[in-house]
Amino acid sequence: KDINEEDQALYSCVAKNKVGTNQTDGHLKVTAPLKFIQPLQDTDVLTTQNATLTCEVQGIPKANIKWYFNDIELKSTGKQTISSKQNIHSLTINRSDATDAGIYKAVADNGTGKTVETTCTLIVGSKPKVEGKPNDVTVNVEQPATLECTFSGFPKPEITWFKDNVPITPNQRVTIH
Repeated sequence: KDINEEDQALYSCVAKNKVGTNQTDGHLKVTAPLKFIQPLQDTDVLTTQNATLTCEVQGIPKANIKWYFNDIELKSTGKQTISSKQNIHSLTINRSDATDAGIYKAVADNGTGKTVETTCTLIVGSKPKVEGKPNDVTVNVEQPATLECTFSGFPKPEITWFKDNVPITPNQRVTIH
């Protein structure tokens, strides 16, 4: 009743009488379906930073994890490190770059014939960089003026213009694009 992992063992049944003894043995194997207690989470990281993807899976027997990047199995290398401690499994991508961005998958298998998996997306980005700053402009009263700036970055940065530290909102006089 209410079997748990500690009940897994070799059990013996011994019969005795005046004429002798006999014994038979049987193994009780306990299994529990695999399930992710903590699935992978989508992760954003800056270029050159390490990215660590972590999941936690429970099941009996304990699971082995295989890691995949865009459906290609990964192994520990100088670029990435795979580690496990108890039920917590991690993949660390060292000095991430744009080629590391994509879909990562952890597949748990404990030999019972049923696997479970979890996936996440890794975005490797760069902070906004000024590519072209606004030039100083002089115009006559009641003439239109155009100020331009250019930024790069991934994901694409959202641009907000300010006048005297107050955000500018588009209106009949001001167009932002």
